[in-house]
Amino acid sequence: MALQLVVRIIETPFDMAATPLEQVWQHGLIEWGVLDTVVQSINSKMTGNWPQFKEFVERQAGSQGLSKIVVMVPGTDVLLTTISMPGRRTRHLKQALPFLLEEQLATDIEDNFFAVGAKYPSTNQYPVAVVSHTKMALWVELLSASGVNPDLVTSDVLLVPKADQGWSLLVSGELAWLRTDFLNGMCFDRQALPYVLESAVQGIQAEHEDDIRIEWIEGGACSGSNLAEGSNSAEGSNNDPAEGFNPAEGSRIERQRLDAELDQLSDGQVRIGEARVESGLLESFCQVLLAPNLEKRTINLLQGPYQIKRSGLDFDLGFSIRPLASLLVVWLVLVLGIDLHRTHLLEQQSAQLKQQSVRLFQSYFPNEKGSVRLRQRMENYLKSAGKGGSSNASFLDLLNEAGAVLETVNQSMTANKIAIQRLSYDSKQSDLRIDIQAPDFASLEKYKSALETKNLQVDISSAVAKGAVVEGRIKVFR
Repeated sequence: MALQLVVRIIETPFDMAATPLEQVWQHGLIEWGVLDTVVQSINSKMTGNWPQFKEFVERQAGSQGLSKIVVMVPGTDVLLTTISMPGRRTRHLKQALPFLLEEQLATDIEDNFFAVGAKYPSTNQYPVAVVSHTKMALWVELLSASGVNPDLVTSDVLLVPKADQGWSLLVSGELAWLRTDFLNGMCFDRQALPYVLESAVQGIQAEHEDDIRIEWIEGGACSGSNLAEGSNSAEGSNNDPAEGFNPAEGSRIERQRLDAELDQLSDGQVRIGEARVESGLLESFCQVLLAPNLEKRTINLLQGPYQIKRSGLDFDLGFSIRPLASLLVVWLVLVLGIDLHRTHLLEQQSAQLKQQSVRLFQSYFPNEKGSVRLRQRMENYLKSAGKGGSSNASFLDLLNEAGAVLETVNQSMTANKIAIQRLSYDSKQSDLRIDIQAPDFASLEKYKSALETKNLQVDISSAVAKGAVVEGRIKVFR
């Protein structure tokens, strides 16, 4: 089930920038709900303060995972505009933004944060969202204190439902949202609606040759949370007969009056269509969240200094298992590849050692052919050689013991090892003469002591240092 946590920060009557954080935490209002993108409905919809929202987040963490977290900030606090930037200068876009938009701002450019959206297709136009650093930092701090790391923070204006053609006008309570483009629009007091529409129409008449149709959307006019059933006629029965005023009728009169004024002002170029009633304001915004290519239809304010750094220790409602699974697959492939490579190298080394042992055996026993059961044949030769009547040790006895001791000594050495340069056997003296090369005198003495522990007599005939090694000759006998 694809679930998303949707949070809307509601505009408050007090100045959030000048109010202590504790007061904002206790009295600031937010609306939230869990959006099921499969059945296109909102569950657990609530409105409350930040402590209540934090309790909801803590309960949600132990019940069901959420794939995404979307936060909407008040459109009255965000300026949406566009700038033109030639293609060759785009790498300096963020540095130039404050100076390009300075004339549109009522405050110093240092007090504002600028977020850039995706470039308009086939143009040099870039959408830009401007918000004060004070409010942006406050929102991020409140969300962090609630245990939430959002994936998307954007203006609620950019989540007003909009068709490919025309404008969209969302009205609810005392506010109105006008969306003139996929990445442009404004939020304002509903009482200023006639003046805003008149100004907007005058500004676009010279640019648009085609007629413009404004879609009128009323948010929160009826109960329910299913987005698929959110549209019906604006005409309806009196919602509160005791009050003697029908909100739907009042909205219809307002819409017809504005339609007549715009029709006259634009010579019929701009008209307001029939109203579409949504089940709630949050439901209206969530329709855009269900549309494809959401990243290109909004401007994510989590940029620059406000980009959230995630870690595996963070509480993450929007955790996705796919990146971790991909890394795990890559790691397993690398481990298997390394193991296969090592196995291949060991097989090659084993084949080389086998060939060396065969050559060594045949050098001592040239009349023997083949290499089947080579170890057993060597042991049989050693046993038969040791059964002679002479009391003196045979050549093979001495060779076997001297070789075994040398292998043991070399295994205990980590760097350079002792190597045999030449072997000879004096049958008259019954001694084995070994010319060896050792890394130092201590290694040579270590080999001599190890031979003596096997009840062998050892004489070092000579030992001379040559460069970084020691060359010597020893006699081994009983």
